[in-house]
Amino acid sequence: MPLFKKEERLHGKKSLVIYFSRADENYAVGNIKKGNTEVIAEYIQELIGADLFKVEPLKPYSPNYKICCSEALDEKRKNIRPELKRYLENISDYEVIYIG
Repeated sequence: MPLFKKEERLHGKKSLVIYFSRADENYAVGNIKKGNTEVIAEYIQELIGADLFKVEPLKPYSPNYKICCSEALDEKRKNIRPELKRYLENISDYEVIYIG
């Protein structure tokens, strides 16, 4: 049985999955090509036919896990939000939005 079930109330509604996911060095399993959130976002896309929007910083985080954590913590402490590579133009076109 699938994790999610298509429901009639979502049938025919334009859907979008917005997600941020980190690949590269992972503390538990070494280097990965896709982060967990990206895998789930693609699963939802396949399941319900949603559009995908990957949130990507203009300046990539370090592929080194510890350095990346340090960069993210520094941004959090300074209340900094990184500039993005691209932005959504027409989010109001969607009736259902998933964020991961």
